[in-house]
Amino acid sequence: MLVASGAVWGCAQILGADGDRELRPDGVEVGDEGDGGDSVPQPGDPNACPPGEKRCNGACVPKSTQYGCGGASCEPCSVANADGVICKDDQCAAGTCKPGFVACGDPKDGCQSDITSPATCTSCLVACNVAAGQVCTPSGCGADCSPLTNCNGACVDRSKSVSHCGACGKKCEAGANGDAACVNGACVVDCRQGFAHCDGDPVGPCVALRVFYRDADGDGAGDVTQTKTACDQAQAGAGWVPVAGDCHDGNVQVFPAQQEHFGAPYTTPGGLVSFDYDCNGTETDKNDFTKLSACGGACFAQGVDKYYPLRSGAGVNPWCGSNRFARCELEQSSGAIPRSVSLLATVCRKYTSGIAPVPCR
Repeated sequence: MLVASGAVWGCAQILGADGDRELRPDGVEVGDEGDGGDSVPQPGDPNACPPGEKRCNGACVPKSTQYGCGGASCEPCSVANADGVICKDDQCAAGTCKPGFVACGDPKDGCQSDITSPATCTSCLVACNVAAGQVCTPSGCGADCSPLTNCNGACVDRSKSVSHCGACGKKCEAGANGDAACVNGACVVDCRQGFAHCDGDPVGPCVALRVFYRDADGDGAGDVTQTKTACDQAQAGAGWVPVAGDCHDGNVQVFPAQQEHFGAPYTTPGGLVSFDYDCNGTETDKNDFTKLSACGGACFAQGVDKYYPLRSGAGVNPWCGSNRFARCELEQSSGAIPRSVSLLATVCRKYTSGIAPVPCR
């Protein structure tokens, strides 16, 4: 829906770029995935994300250009006159420039220099001697602009030139999150990637497109790996939601902020047994019962035994789903004896009986 800006030069330029940078599909330069300063997430911590990720829209997402690299905001990167945007040192930066522009300074500041200008003619390092009659042509400093128009030493097509749009000296102005563009001699604003004229006005504001996530089970939370961008919910369509973090998008009972507890587990997409119905990384029971893990001491203990078969791992609560109530009793070879009896040849053993499963989320 956006109009491309253009000048007659076709090569995107970054001063000092060596052409050997390797980029991931999300625009992060390989070897620059972040400084690793994020804490490793602990079970139950709703805010921690792994290195190279940050929290946006209810889930940990990559520090990519879609989410503003490592910045505090979750809006997409907005870099002036950049044709391609990358994450550099956890910040948004120009990877390549739009035709007609070059980054003569820090790429994080965008592509600010016009290569049709005699001061930066075709590159940052070439300046034409206007006083001696030189003009800036598409191939460098020269003596004549024909068939283009000479506007103060710049050879331009006034139907496309951002600095001389429709007439010499008529400069198009950029807007917030949008670059100046000249189309058929008229100035427009070309919204940057991730932004759009959601009001339909080509010179109106460029607003950040919202990220929507596929919600296959209809529980109001989506899969963070399946995304699309749109101006609003109506444009995104049914089955897409602005909240991510659903750890099982095929189970309507599993979603972030689930408040109910469940006595039976579900199987994760990875094939594991889980009671983490609220997707916070840890299984939480109601904590209204006595737990018993082993018999010992005076052999008077009783309480709920751990779920069987035993489970382990980060965030696992071994009592979730257990339907085993255990009591400890002294035992001889002939069987159980009263607790009050004290004999040398006795041991403390655990006996279980059935109860309702321990509910968790």
